[in-house]
Amino acid sequence: MKIDETRVIQPGSTIGMVGGGQLGRMFAVAASAMGFRVIILCEDSEAPAAQVAHKTLVVELTDTEDVQSF
Repeated sequence: MKIDETRVIQPGSTIGMVGGGQLGRMFAVAASAMGFRVIILCEDSEAPAAQVAHKTLVVELTDTEDVQSF
């Protein structure tokens, strides 16, 4: 299987994630260890992933405008 190099996200890039629960926290820790920056969009500044993300944006996830602009 050939990897499409144009679709590979390189370390140093920023990954945006919607939701800040425990699985998001584990994802953010692993991504950070691989050299990625993680920004999360969640409803609670005290969410588990918010504690380890590079940046947290707190919005109501039911606000489709905010989620789409993210």
